[in-house]
Amino acid sequence: MNPRSLHLALLFAVGAGVVPFLRAAETAPTAVATYECLGLYWASADPGECAVQFRREGDGPWRAALPLAYDARDHEYRGSIVGLAPDTSYEIKLIAGGRASALRARTRSDRFPVGETTALPPGESVESFTIAKSGTLAGISARPIKAAIISSRRPPARARRSMRAIAAATSSSTPTT
Repeated sequence: MNPRSLHLALLFAVGAGVVPFLRAAETAPTAVATYECLGLYWASADPGECAVQFRREGDGPWRAALPLAYDARDHEYRGSIVGLAPDTSYEIKLIAGGRASALRARTRSDRFPVGETTALPPGESVESFTIAKSGTLAGISARPIKAAIISSRRPPARARRSMRAIAAATSSSTPTT
């Protein structure tokens, strides 16, 4: 068999799933972080169960998480550890088919830097107000509404009384810059 025919036959066999061990190279697991969750991915040709253990980095005993599910289409384990603390580093151990792997990951911070504060005047208004600036990586544009009502139509009298009460109750607070 010439090299070109061998190459085509091998591609066909891998594509058809005849040689599954060639489709999923064993790679290191990865984590995708959100604020209170870590999504885990681990490529593997072994479709068995994958146990997950985790803990805050360097802190206390290991805790069990739900096992990762195996996706046969992509030949990888997938799953999540949920209920985590924001902006925290975690150590994670994965155990599947007699193999073990470890990784570290950090959840995202839920504290955003404030770049600029735009204060609106208190009270009722039917005037439009445009804030043309948006946030940057250095800080978001905060838009506190100090009991201001911005509307295209006048609210009913009962709602206006409630809004006045809210405005009076919060009139002592000042926006931060």
